[in-house]
Amino acid sequence: LCLAAHASAGLLYVADSGGSGNQDKVWTFDSSTGALISNNVFTDPALVTLLQAQPLADGTILVVDQGLGTSNPGGVYVYSASGTRLRTLVGATADANNFRPGTVVGSSFLFGIGAGTMAGTIGSVPLAGGVLSTFATLPSGTTATSSPWGVAVASDGTYLMSNSVSASSSTANARVQRFSATGTFVGDVVVSNSTT
Repeated sequence: LCLAAHASAGLLYVADSGGSGNQDKVWTFDSSTGALISNNVFTDPALVTLLQAQPLADGTILVVDQGLGTSNPGGVYVYSASGTRLRTLVGATADANNFRPGTVVGSSFLFGIGAGTMAGTIGSVPLAGGVLSTFATLPSGTTATSSPWGVAVASDGTYLMSNSVSASSSTANARVQRFSATGTFVGDVVVSNSTT
């Protein structure tokens, strides 16, 4: 199960990437009691590594599929509540693939991009569909061994991004970094060495 869960209308939506041959699906829980409502809101055999299922204001569900290599490259999609894929916000290309969870900000979705020529950036795409753009880029020195994983809005209106690190790099640091509302790097909030 994905650690990023999103609540709407009394329901908590949780993405389940399935693992080991299981099909990716979306679960719902009662947001007050934690009771399971459905362990299969919908499935889509085209999804490979489902990382995020977030209800949108119009009743649709935004889905982030990390993908898995060139045969199943992933994307950012919008589904109906019954599980019909309505549109692709971002499909994998040589510029952007290996998508990571993010956050809805106004009429856009901000999310991490882990591979392609845009690797090491926070991408932005309009929820109605449109052109993918770069919202922010990891500061110099962190892109070689780290990858933007999650994006969230802080209470002060800035954006926080977590980085995962390459397990093979003994000098890599996991970080939580702060960016301004315009995507300018502000500073590190947390820096963890390879042992803490």
